[in-house]
Amino acid sequence: MDLLRLFGMFCVVYAHCFFHGVRTGTYGVVSSVYVIPLFIFSSGYFYRTEQDQSGWVFLRRTAKKCLLPYFIWNMIYGLIHEVLTIMGIIQFGERLSLYTLLIAPWSSGAQFMLNIASWFLVSLFLVTTGTWIVRKVLTRLCPMDGRMELLLLVLFYVIGVLGVFLAGQAQYHYGWKGGILRPLVLLPYYQLGIVYRKYRDRLPGKRIVWIGILIVLIPLLPLCNGQAFMTRMLYCYFEGAPPLLVLTATGCVLLIMEVCGLLGRFVDRIGAIHYAGRCTMHIMLHHLFLLYCIQMFWFLVNHIWPLPDYNSARFHTDFWYHFSFGHTWVTWVYAILIFILPIVCHYIYQRIILRLDDRLCGKSAQNLHSGTQ
Repeated sequence: MDLLRLFGMFCVVYAHCFFHGVRTGTYGVVSSVYVIPLFIFSSGYFYRTEQDQSGWVFLRRTAKKCLLPYFIWNMIYGLIHEVLTIMGIIQFGERLSLYTLLIAPWSSGAQFMLNIASWFLVSLFLVTTGTWIVRKVLTRLCPMDGRMELLLLVLFYVIGVLGVFLAGQAQYHYGWKGGILRPLVLLPYYQLGIVYRKYRDRLPGKRIVWIGILIVLIPLLPLCNGQAFMTRMLYCYFEGAPPLLVLTATGCVLLIMEVCGLLGRFVDRIGAIHYAGRCTMHIMLHHLFLLYCIQMFWFLVNHIWPLPDYNSARFHTDFWYHFSFGHTWVTWVYAILIFILPIVCHYIYQRIILRLDDRLCGKSAQNLHSGTQ
């Protein structure tokens, strides 16, 4: 699962640097179609069915995990955005207010732009709590056996397809409609993770067989659609027939899961992969701000020493302006830096906290010993 999340995070960083997703070698399937469902699937995989019986403590834990870091960093990036706006450096995003701090995250999620990728945490909270509430109600009506799990999966897929249908074709949704449709579209992948964890071992055949089957089947769906699939989940933007689009995303999620499961045995002892895989939330929260800091550096350099073809006007007004000297390899350097730096910073932060904790524990033990004497 750490390997799966690392791949998904690589796809996110790549798409934000190069403005398009990673192709998996299948015709018309870009990573934007499956990368967000991949993270939702990963979260569902770690859901414990015993939590169906839990009280509201589950809701509190989910809010602490998803909403607390989101709103803390939303306030921090909102303050940074406000300072930069007052200084006249940036002219994009919305101004700091109670609305952009507390209300806008539930609808657009793009209020300050500097942390736009963190919209996923709010949607994850809604999907997780929505699934938990439905399962909690069902457990009081009937046992959640294999048949009920599959029926619930089918129901959620119907809702997901309906969500894509209601979004329409090639339409952007920036307000409350997008905020409502996103959880509906993502809902089935959470339940898919639950079902996969419980019943994957009951499927006949080895992983390599299922990988081969999925590799053969996935390219057929875009061919049946007659056009390439395209998704921008934040804006609920979809191109492609809703049932085929959802099936393709599901097939890609399962294919990546099977491949990572096959490779997992070879990389299981590599601690760096496990640690990096568990830092994906920090990468999600901060990688775009780090990318903007790199562009800020070139903006300051351009003031001292004019850079060729640098567009300072675009830097002020367009958050997605990336100056790369016209070379693709420079953009790759950006991608590597903003992928690795959040992991390194989190590691340093953890070491500092552990060191402080050791000192405090040492002083407490020393004081206790002195008091005993």
